[in-house]
Amino acid sequence: MNESNLKINPFPFPCLLSFNESFIHIGIGYADRNMDKTTYLKIYFPNGSFHTLRYTPLTTIAELIRVVLKGRLSPYELFYASSFALRIKHLGTEQQIVFSSFNKNNVVNKWLHPNMTMEKVQIFYGPPDELKFELRLRYFPISIDAFSQDKAIFDFFYEQLRIDYMRLKSEHVSITVAIELGSLEIRKLFKDLNSTALDKKVNMDYLEEELGLRTFFPQSLIDSHKTRILRKHIKACLKKYEGLPEEECAKRFCFLLKDVWNWEQETYTCNLGVEWSVPISLVLGPSDGISYRTQNSTELTKMTTFENVLSISTTKVNSDDRGILKLMIAGSSETLTLKFPSFSEANDIAILIDGYCMFINKSTHSIWRSIVDEQSSISTKGSAASHCSSSYGSNFMHNHHRTNDDDNDDDDDSNGDYADLLSSDYYIDRKQIQMIDLLGNGQFGEVYRGILKTNQKLEVNIAIKTCKMQDATTTETFLDEAYVMQQFDHPHIIKLIGVCIEQPVLLIMELSRLGELRSYLVANRSDFDLITLVIYCEQLASALAYLESKKFVHRDIAARNVLVSNHECVKLADFGLSRRLTLENSYYKASKGKLPIRWMAPESINFRRFTHLSDVWMFAVCMWEILTMGKKPFQSIPNADVIDQIENGIRLPLPSVYCPKSLYDLMNDCWSYEPTSRPNFIRIEERLKSILKDERMNIRLKVENIPLTSSLSSSSSSSSLSSEIATLAKLLPTDNSVPPKPVLPSKNGLVGSRLQLNNNRLMTEKSQSSHHPQNCIDTEQKFSSKSSTYSIDDKEFQDKNTKLLKSNDGKAISSSLLMNLLHSQAKNILSAVLVLTRQNEIDYNNETNLRYSRPLSPINDKQQMQLVKNIAVVVRDLLQTIDRAPIFIKEMSEQNYNHFSNLVVSLIEAVRQRNYDKMGEHAVDIARTAKVLLDDILKLA
Repeated sequence: MNESNLKINPFPFPCLLSFNESFIHIGIGYADRNMDKTTYLKIYFPNGSFHTLRYTPLTTIAELIRVVLKGRLSPYELFYASSFALRIKHLGTEQQIVFSSFNKNNVVNKWLHPNMTMEKVQIFYGPPDELKFELRLRYFPISIDAFSQDKAIFDFFYEQLRIDYMRLKSEHVSITVAIELGSLEIRKLFKDLNSTALDKKVNMDYLEEELGLRTFFPQSLIDSHKTRILRKHIKACLKKYEGLPEEECAKRFCFLLKDVWNWEQETYTCNLGVEWSVPISLVLGPSDGISYRTQNSTELTKMTTFENVLSISTTKVNSDDRGILKLMIAGSSETLTLKFPSFSEANDIAILIDGYCMFINKSTHSIWRSIVDEQSSISTKGSAASHCSSSYGSNFMHNHHRTNDDDNDDDDDSNGDYADLLSSDYYIDRKQIQMIDLLGNGQFGEVYRGILKTNQKLEVNIAIKTCKMQDATTTETFLDEAYVMQQFDHPHIIKLIGVCIEQPVLLIMELSRLGELRSYLVANRSDFDLITLVIYCEQLASALAYLESKKFVHRDIAARNVLVSNHECVKLADFGLSRRLTLENSYYKASKGKLPIRWMAPESINFRRFTHLSDVWMFAVCMWEILTMGKKPFQSIPNADVIDQIENGIRLPLPSVYCPKSLYDLMNDCWSYEPTSRPNFIRIEERLKSILKDERMNIRLKVENIPLTSSLSSSSSSSSLSSEIATLAKLLPTDNSVPPKPVLPSKNGLVGSRLQLNNNRLMTEKSQSSHHPQNCIDTEQKFSSKSSTYSIDDKEFQDKNTKLLKSNDGKAISSSLLMNLLHSQAKNILSAVLVLTRQNEIDYNNETNLRYSRPLSPINDKQQMQLVKNIAVVVRDLLQTIDRAPIFIKEMSEQNYNHFSNLVVSLIEAVRQRNYDKMGEHAVDIARTAKVLLDDILKLA
């Protein structure tokens, strides 16, 4: 083909060429002749959707069918592709069309032969733009079980049969059969629908008002029964079919319907024989072959099978418009002759028989020849058809559309929902990408860590999603996530960096080095406190509130779909199931695909109905995962039984004894059965912020309310003070291991290792800081005040007694006052170190660890240095007190602890140099030194 004749692909993704434009090169030389005559054609499906194709006059019906099947049903060759046929009718059936060599006829349900060209269609039936082309399954195997081996074809067949039943036959079946058929369709469509779900008014209202009972039952049945009685019958049938798989529901529907309407048979009126003819009803079908029934008989007489038909010919009687169909039968010397009222009807039967012969013999060769006035018409023999396939050609372009009168209301998840294309700003040259190592596996392929080299010669760490399958449908579905993500800009939503559009297609996303949240929680259980976990929940709530404002539902909110940027920042990811809600539809209904049952709201399980409020339910389950440190919801319960638990009012238990009541109350509000009773994400975010504020206040009070008693006797005071210091010291490492380092940014955006102490074992992870201003828990001023190591009471007590020491100028002071002051200052040193190293709190009553933490690690160098200065101040205060202590204490201190000040200097220097390993070591040494110093003073006292 010349370059001048090639059509420019209007879709901006070259990688999607196979989806948006298919070029079928059948020979050469046709372009100059036919390209200027190229026009577009819509081919409709039973549910009202359609594909648009481009064709030329020499395009055959078989070629149209092949392209549509590949684009819509399956990218692979279908075993029963020859079961399909095209049927046409005039868009305005009341209009008349004049046929060449025929009388005026209405074009209603005329079937087209696969070898017929579009040029012939126009000659015999009029302009294609005045015709409606319908793709139908016409040729059936003896058993529909054969179709069930090919799911794409079986789904098409069932949909066609169900729609035909509702439009043509539903008013003519018995009430019992109608209820059975409707209930089977409900069970198939909502396979997870619990039998008791319809006992709840909200579910029955949804079925009746939003879906409409007329979707499943004939209008006459609905009108003739009271709602209460009809509900009772429907519930009984649904209970009868409970647990029936989707495919089995469809098969039972087909078999039950066949008992009252033999949908595989086609019946026509004609005469058997020519000279001496008998009026008969000609019956054609896979089981009956070519059979007939006389007017006075109900029994079928089988004349032959399709396998035995050797040739088919149709001729027109010269005297009138009647047509004659002749069949040559194997093993018979006589020709089977049938006479029809019109030549057109004879051709219709010939097309049907020829189609069955090709279907059963698995052949593309036609055995039909039609003669009109000694001239060949409509069809050619197989050899001619074969020649056509090597001498004709056409170009095709197909897209998927849906009409407004689509009664099905199903949305196939395998097809994209978005017409808006990815901005060209997101295009990335593959040469800029370097894959480093494998991170894991996704739905479509592997996920890699890599580096993106920008035009500014910068190197950016990225995550790379790959797509194994390169067919058009999978590629489009894979890119749906990119279409969605390009519209989001939020600090707690993973950002799309770009798309590599050369095959194989790649999605380039922001990298979160710490991986999936669930895995991170499980691997680092001892490194978390309640505050951090609630912060995660609040951050996710803010992301989902943002999605809600953008009219998107996520549909797969779970800890596995949350990524950890650093220890204090998580981001929502995996938007492959996300859908935009429209002004007309406030919900999205999924019809296919696997869904996360354990996380889903009851209306999503029962009816595949997704809204912002079903996302709220899923978010509460995700919060439960976070607070249980990665436990799986309903872990010991099979998927099929989860909805039973929910319908019976059972909810996930309290995630932890440390979970505040207000937080669990929020979860239960999100798990309200009726969606309208659940809070929206804006309200959830507000409540989480309030819970977070309360928990921080509780932690401050726990530290500040440690009792200080200055009136104790020297012996009791010494014992009490030693006990409190020992309790605080339990939070320090018991060996020389370095405690966990705070996750801090460095100049190049990377950080060092985060070391976790767990049973004297070191666990090292790489962490990356990608803080956003919203990640800041407090302003610098608030942070400094909140991270102060000593309480108000301690500070006032210490200031008061320090002034008393200074005023005495060497005069004797009470030992109890000195001990309490030294105790307070030593406690402040340990507390300051614990803040810096993020060790856990202690329950001072039971001397057990609490799941609370002191203020979070700082997020910038200035705040980091402030915490170090706090340690320096309390160490200075302790040394000043010792200077005013009795001489024997002062001498012991100078002799054994003269390195105390040097430790503080080393700590400050380590922070300035960003040497976090040394920082942790020096901080712990300072705390231990303070404790041992106080122990020695108590011994001397």
